[in-house]
Amino acid sequence: KALTVRLILIGFYDKQKNVKKIEFQLNEAVKNTPKNPEAYILSGNFYLTQEKTDLAEKKYLKAIQVAPSLLKPYLVTARFYDQSNQKKKSLEMYDKALSLEPENVAVKNTIARFHYKHKDIDQSKEIISNILSKRPKYPPTRMLRSEILVSEKKFTEALQLLDELEKEEPNAPRPRYFKGLCFIGNKRIDQAKVSISKAVELNPRYFKARMLLSDLYLNERSFDLARDESTTALKLNPRDYRARIIRANSSIGLRKLADAEKDYLVLIKAYPDKPESYYQLGLLKSALKEYDTAIDYLNTAYQKNNKLIDVFSQLVKNHLLKKEFNAAFDLCEKQKEIYVDQKPLIAVVHNMVARIYLIQKKMDKAKDSLNKAISVYPDYLKPYETLAKIFLSEKNKEKAIEQYHAILEKNPKLPSPHMILGSIYDSEKNYEKAADHYKKALDINPEFAPAANNLSYHLLQRTDKIDEALRLAHIAKEKLPEDPGVMDTLGMAYYKKGFYGNAANQFLDSLKKIPDNPIVNYHLGIAYSKKGNKKLAIYALKRALELNDSFEEAEHARQLLAELKK
Repeated sequence: KALTVRLILIGFYDKQKNVKKIEFQLNEAVKNTPKNPEAYILSGNFYLTQEKTDLAEKKYLKAIQVAPSLLKPYLVTARFYDQSNQKKKSLEMYDKALSLEPENVAVKNTIARFHYKHKDIDQSKEIISNILSKRPKYPPTRMLRSEILVSEKKFTEALQLLDELEKEEPNAPRPRYFKGLCFIGNKRIDQAKVSISKAVELNPRYFKARMLLSDLYLNERSFDLARDESTTALKLNPRDYRARIIRANSSIGLRKLADAEKDYLVLIKAYPDKPESYYQLGLLKSALKEYDTAIDYLNTAYQKNNKLIDVFSQLVKNHLLKKEFNAAFDLCEKQKEIYVDQKPLIAVVHNMVARIYLIQKKMDKAKDSLNKAISVYPDYLKPYETLAKIFLSEKNKEKAIEQYHAILEKNPKLPSPHMILGSIYDSEKNYEKAADHYKKALDINPEFAPAANNLSYHLLQRTDKIDEALRLAHIAKEKLPEDPGVMDTLGMAYYKKGFYGNAANQFLDSLKKIPDNPIVNYHLGIAYSKKGNKKLAIYALKRALELNDSFEEAEHARQLLAELKK
């Protein structure tokens, strides 16, 4: 009848993975101690691990039946129902537990956390207020309150509370983890890494902290550290999708392509319905110029989710590399129907169609598609730049300028012609005239993102009006949060202001979209250099010069690289 002794025997069988003997011993425990709720709870836990939820539920309810005045059976059953997505039944069990001990703050806090988990924030806050009015220093509830503040992006208020909790419990990893989230929210990435690293040090099995740390390392392109952290995370949770994606992407950064491919294939086998691993493997095969295999993987990703713009774009690019123009056109036509109510994405498709025509040297059709992109979504940057390049390549700049001035005479309230004129003058390196047209576009529409972005970049490169440039860069970022060129401009504004950490974060976000852009890699290198991150600065500068050793700032990149290597 000694349950503790039987548990040791069950532990022995568990190490041997002898499920039948575990089940037999649990049944013996119930038979020998029929009034002990712990025996039923252990039996329920076992059936839950075996995914026999009906049997697990019966055992948990039996535990309540034999000990109706004890808290634990109700709390265990409530957690079971919560895990089984039976919210109503779970809450009923929590309420029964609270009815046994109405002033039990631990139970109240558990219920508050239950509501928080299920997005019933107001209800959770009400319980938290009730607890703290009676126990103002109760750590679990204060911790929960800080988590809610973080979820509401009230980072300063949350940090104040988390600092208090950290001082009271210096060996608790959870406050450090959430402080890290606050620092990330405030763009203080270096402090975030320190805080989250401390959480991992205090609890090496803290999976969420290791995952967040590996994500931060990957974002800053510390691929070796990202790979180490994600590998440790996978030891803790071998089936975690995100951990394996991070490790695969880190392997690519380290040029360990075979390792990356193995991880992507593991993901495809474990999660056949998720498109990301097929897409990433398609990218990898594209980089290796194995275009047929790449298209197969990309098509599979597309079948899983045909609304993903990155998958669509890469598929078109691969068809173009194989000169399969009809396939590329067909895909674009199909995509217009899929994106029927999403103007920004339809503009991207029109821009892609223009790219196909440009490769075929069909300039008039390309210009027509670019103008369609602009008319559908005037805030999209790329069509303006491409149109300017076409006009210059055709050596009919004057004709183009006349055309857009004629449009402005008919309708002087249009910002788009000014934007195109600015792009033409920019391509000619007539920067003052370009800036003048960007200003005129902004006079018409002060929130016209393409002009705000380009004028900001002009001010940063050729004037000392850094504050005005930063203001304009923020306008562009608000309107075009996913545009890598806008991220780069905002990064340069931060760099000129001396906010090197913020600058690096923007450049990193830009490189997620355009990893092979030498200018953005160079910008990241100079930002890391100013931050004192010598290793990362060297990596970024070398990458920039590998991509293009003759871009405008290449000579400075070489000089800085030589200094950093000393």
